[in-house]
Amino acid sequence: IPHTASTLKIDMHATGSGTRSGILRNKTPDSSVKVNSKMIAARVRANNNKDLQSWERLHAKEVVRYAPELGKPLRGRVALRRALEDLLISFPDYHVEQMNAFGERDWPCVEFKARGTHSGPIRVGGQVLPPTNKAFESSWCGIFRFKNGKIVEVREYYDLLGIMKQLGVELMTLKFGR
Repeated sequence: IPHTASTLKIDMHATGSGTRSGILRNKTPDSSVKVNSKMIAARVRANNNKDLQSWERLHAKEVVRYAPELGKPLRGRVALRRALEDLLISFPDYHVEQMNAFGERDWPCVEFKARGTHSGPIRVGGQVLPPTNKAFESSWCGIFRFKNGKIVEVREYYDLLGIMKQLGVELMTLKFGR
């Protein structure tokens, strides 16, 4: 994203309370980016608190999610919530930390760090894998699009292969995609 007067960059710094706070770097940030970044922070809080109703309300009914493990986009707020429910069964201690955020207008881009322990079954590529009881930690990036104050699109980028290796999953047996 080119640097313009309407571009906002927020550097996230840990505070003594264990929460994150942002420092605005531009003098005239686009207010929609600031508002949307706060909504992403609310999404992270809802995820970490396992507050699925609050998490779901942040998304438009017609939201679409693109991610490395999906053969095709995941469509609809209900489908995204089910995917999060499945993730929390597989990784009951799943935790996300928001690191950096920037963007322009209705397109914030956020860097996250995620971690969890694989202590429940997980569905990958149409197969159910038993728990390995191994932990993972991974950085990832999410590009979000907002419309009318709701998340309408999520594009996630992360190292799925690296996560599977950390979990000790035999990769040659997995079949992904379409």
